[in-house]
Amino acid sequence: MHIIPFLRGADFVSTILVDTMVICFAFPAYRRTQMRAFGFLILGSVVGIILECGLQLHRSSPYTSTDDAVTFSELYRVGYLVAGVSWGIGIYQLIGYVMKTFDKKDDHDA
Repeated sequence: MHIIPFLRGADFVSTILVDTMVICFAFPAYRRTQMRAFGFLILGSVVGIILECGLQLHRSSPYTSTDDAVTFSELYRVGYLVAGVSWGIGIYQLIGYVMKTFDKKDDHDA
């Protein structure tokens, strides 16, 4: 058994599962709280699923021209940047909210 196909499959499954779980938990949280942080996490996860599916389709497609491969690579990297920045902003905002909440709680305890 070759390790690369196994790792590609594991990468695909884990990415889809994690992004789907984030969407399933973040969407109701966004609807309830209207916090933008959850919106950023949803955006990052949706883009991540699209990228992962696109990558699998690209790998399984027959030979493409060099220009097509370069275009796909550029689009993939732009999407990866969007997903990463969205996730980063969402996590940053959530951490900031939690820290403010605990700072307020500590002030009441003192």
